[in-house]
Amino acid sequence: MKPLLTSLLVSAVLLQAPAAFSQDRGGRDNHGPVRPGHDRHDDRRDNDRYERDRRDREERDRRDREERDRREREERDRRGHNPPRRDPNPPPRYPDYPRHPTYPSHPNYPTYPNYPNYPTYPTPPSSYDNSVYFSDITRRSGGEWVRVNFSYPSYVDHVRAYASSASILVHEAILHTQSGRQLVIRNLASQMLYPGNSYTSEYITAGERIVAIDLRLESYGNYGDVRLTVSSSNGTPQIYAVRYP
Repeated sequence: MKPLLTSLLVSAVLLQAPAAFSQDRGGRDNHGPVRPGHDRHDDRRDNDRYERDRRDREERDRRDREERDRREREERDRRGHNPPRRDPNPPPRYPDYPRHPTYPSHPNYPTYPNYPNYPTYPTPPSSYDNSVYFSDITRRSGGEWVRVNFSYPSYVDHVRAYASSASILVHEAILHTQSGRQLVIRNLASQMLYPGNSYTSEYITAGERIVAIDLRLESYGNYGDVRLTVSSSNGTPQIYAVRYP
């Protein structure tokens, strides 16, 4: 009798175990066990209520901004279209008198002569020139030396050479400065001067006054004549010609 009761109890326990196990698994639903007295629908309702509150707050903020912008626009329009107030008592306007009144002439009034305008003087030149002449330049082989001497040292801007009767070759053209330096005039050195043409040197940037200019000239043809013009922006240079034997 006793073994029979034992077997019946074991069978009852085995039959109850699957039902309990299935009941425990059904309560989790992959989100942990359900607390007693708590429903998942309550969580969803709370989330929906929070979302509605958030949307309501955003909608109220948007309406407040629109209302504030509308008021500002109305205020600007009111200020812009409001004409300025005029003075109720403006000052009286006086008649417009002529700026240069004309008075009637009288035969006894003295008449003054109309003096002519002051003469207009020409503008001063931007540079001052002075020239020297060298005539009868020979055909000596290698050329002959001529010099342009300055009565007092002067600043020089340009040197121009003009041949009149025959072609003349300028072998060398040298400037002598006040400090003793020698500068080559590049545009005139080794330059052939053809009759009727004028040749100008580069802008001389010696930085000091010039005391003399030496040139070695050789005629190609008959005896040649050369005119040398010295230009300066600091007054007319006082120069004279010197020929070496």
